[in-house]
Amino acid sequence: MSSPSGPLLIGFLLNSCFFGVLTVQIYIYFSSFPKDRIRTKFLVGGVYLAEITQTILTVYDAYVVFVTGCGDVAVPTRVRTIWIYSFVLAPIVAFAVQVFYAHRISTLYQSRKLGLVVVILSVTQLVTGQICAAFVKLTIELKTGLDEELLVFARVYISAEPSVAIPIDMRNPPRYLFAPPLCAM
Repeated sequence: MSSPSGPLLIGFLLNSCFFGVLTVQIYIYFSSFPKDRIRTKFLVGGVYLAEITQTILTVYDAYVVFVTGCGDVAVPTRVRTIWIYSFVLAPIVAFAVQVFYAHRISTLYQSRKLGLVVVILSVTQLVTGQICAAFVKLTIELKTGLDEELLVFARVYISAEPSVAIPIDMRNPPRYLFAPPLCAM
């Protein structure tokens, strides 16, 4: 195996493991909260469908790299469907989930400003992801070299920006969350 295939193999295996964990979480969610709002159930189901799509594309990439491309040193460095699930699907799913959290933060804090910050960062993340997807797709079609440092920076930015904003917004929870119960036994 060539050196780029090691990290790919680890990534493919981790994706499969996390898909299994997500499947168990989905089962627990739907069995534990049967009366949850239909919008929330659709969000959870949509995220799960997107993850199924991502896992199928990942398994396809793993098959191409390790089965049909076995022995070819150039195969692990070729871009196949990674641009779809890394730069298209992931930002869309993250946007949907983070807007849901922004709504929850706005409701919990009774302030639209905190939720608005998360929504603005999420929109930025979504747009950046779609621009990166177009850039990678165009690079593939033109058969030019990828600027890997730029893509790594963009991927980290896409992943981290709103995900950091949500815990920052949650650093001072409202007092009523920690208030003692009204009727103590």
